[in-house]
Order: sequence, then C-alpha cells, then structure tokens
Amino acid sequence: RLLFSSIVEAWITPKILHSDFIFSPGYGLPQTDDIIQQQKYIETSLPAVDTPEVFGLHANADITYRTKQSQLIMLTILDVQPRQLVLSSGTTREDYVVKYADELLNKTPNDWTAKAVHSSLLRIGPKLPLNLLLAQELGRLQVLVRLIRTTLQDLKLAIAGSIIMSPLLQETMDYLNDLRLPPQWLKVSWPSPNMGVWFQDVIKTHDQLQSWLDRDRPRQYWLTGFFNPQGFLTAVRQEVTRAHIKEGWSLDNVETKTEVTSKDKADVDRAPPEGVYIYGLYLEGASWDRSKGKLKESASKEMFKQMPILHVTATEGAARGQGKAKEVLNRYKCPCYKYPHRSNAHFVLDVDLPCDEEPSHWVLRGVALLCTTD
Repeated sequence: RLLFSSIVEAWITPKILHSDFIFSPGYGLPQTDDIIQQQKYIETSLPAVDTPEVFGLHANADITYRTKQSQLIMLTILDVQPRQLVLSSGTTREDYVVKYADELLNKTPNDWTAKAVHSSLLRIGPKLPLNLLLAQELGRLQVLVRLIRTTLQDLKLAIAGSIIMSPLLQETMDYLNDLRLPPQWLKVSWPSPNMGVWFQDVIKTHDQLQSWLDRDRPRQYWLTGFFNPQGFLTAVRQEVTRAHIKEGWSLDNVETKTEVTSKDKADVDRAPPEGVYIYGLYLEGASWDRSKGKLKESASKEMFKQMPILHVTATEGAARGQGKAKEVLNRYKCPCYKYPHRSNAHFVLDVDLPCDEEPSHWVLRGVALLCTTD
C-alpha cells in the first residue's frame, strides 16, 4: 500500500500532462494522439532494457539482481551434479564429511545445565521482561545445539557402519559435503547461504547469551543473535513502561522510539539510562551520512552500509505525536527485516531515519534495514 501510494504521488499527478514530462531520462511521453505513432514511439524510442532508475531504484539494484541470478544458477548446477565418490584430493566424500563433522563438533558449545541457568537468572532478576526473554532464547539455542551434536554424532556412526544411514542422515551428509545448511537444522534456526556463515552466527549467539548470564546485561545487543527479535523489543517496551508506571504509562499506549547515534560498537562504554543499544544493522538501497545524521544516496557498487549504534527505547503515544509536530526534518519510516528476503514474517520494527528528500523517494528506492546481508 505504501509503495503504491508513493508511485501515485510521484507519477500520477497533473505534471504528467506537461509536454516536457519524463518518467526518467530516455522515458518521455509520445507527443501524438495517433495510436500507430504511439506504438512506433514505444518500439523505436524507448530503451529495449529498462534500467532500475525508471522504477525509482538506485543503479545498484541491477547489480543485486544479477548477483542473485548468478547465485541461483550456481545452486542449480550444484544440485544436479553427480555425487563424486572420490574427491580430486584422493579422499572419499565420506572421509571429508567425517573430518568436517569433527571440526564442527569441536566448536559446538556445551549444553547449559538447568541448575546453572536457574542460579544465574535468580542473580540477575528472573521476573524482569528482558531476563525472561533471555530464558526463552537459551531454551531455543539449547534445542539447536543438541540437534547439531546429535546429528553429527549419528552421521559419523552411520558412515562407520555402526548404525543405519537413514534418508535424513544421507541428506545431511549431502548438504555438509556442499557446505550448505541441512534442512533439519534450518527448521529450528535461521536461513544462511552456507555453513561457514551460519555456524559463526551460532557461536556468536551463544557467546552473547553466555556473557549475559555470566556478567549481567550487555551494554549493547546484537539484534541478529535473537531467535525472536520482536519479543526482545516488546520486552524493552515493557521495562520502560514499568519505569514510568507512576506517570500513568500503560503498555497499550507505548510505542517504540528509535534514534541512530554517532557511536560504533567499540565506542559504547555503558548502557543507556533507558532502553537499549543495538548493533549489527545494515542499510540497503541507501547510505548513511554520519556527519549529518541523514540518509544519502548509495555510492556506486555499495550494496550495503553498516549502521552506527541504534538507541531503542519507548515513548508514550501522545508525547510522540507532540514531538512530531515540532519536527522540521523529513523522516523516512524505514522497515527493518531479520533476513534479506523481505516479508511480514521477517519484519522486526520501523526505524525513523532523518532525510532531506521526501520519504516517498526512499520508498521507491526500496530502502530497508537488514539484520544480516547473507
């Protein structure tokens, strides 16, 4: 709906009736009422291949499209190629998978014990909303870690002939041989283009939660490392609301408030007085002017721009409305998604980003924040 409204605002206006109107350089309107001449104009005067700029996108969008096409072709080739029993190095495919499984097992984090988790939660406050979320995240990661360990151990036994090689284990072996994420692990985790990136994220997620248990709350949070980032933001709103309960705040009237700071991860030496700092977000479709604190056009071939630390807190709805009335700068309500594949299921929150242009300009650019670029 927002995109459609922006298209209407940009092009379905009285200025389209002017003789000098163009949609984009090279895309003017035929100055004739004759349908034959109009068809001839379309066939001879308009470019044969449309550029991204025609639709309001940046030229980098074409690079993104070509890259995804190439990746799809490579995955298709990988899927249809025969499974070699002996690799070029002289080792068998099974030997390679066993060696890789050993590497993953050595890096797989240990399980948490219920007693240790309970003791740590009692120390940091088990009934606080963010700590309740921590307990939920620990449970989900525990399930994933146990599945990784069990699957790899069973796969090694199956390759050795100690147990039957089930279709599920055979599938896992095929995927690990291609360094791709096995489907059964994907079901309880998150999508990733390859095993290397995915397993690094598992380790980073574990380290964030373990540090939280050991040292109390982090000064800043890696938003990508949460199974349920929406739940994390809800917990932030709940804690801010509780801090203002004497002022009559209620969760129903509270909204998320965001502000892009000028800090990087290394610059944060303490948590904010209220709310949280989050990091790890990437801007797609635009760039960020750190000196002015505004959106700006992407540089050529710059697909993503890492954002500074984002301060996330909450504000009462009425106060937010009064603040907006005083604002002079345009603000683009930038959607943030957990994965590059944008959908309602992957939507996390809207982030207000200052800009000089009308917000519709950035809507047509397809600007969004991503928790991961992979």
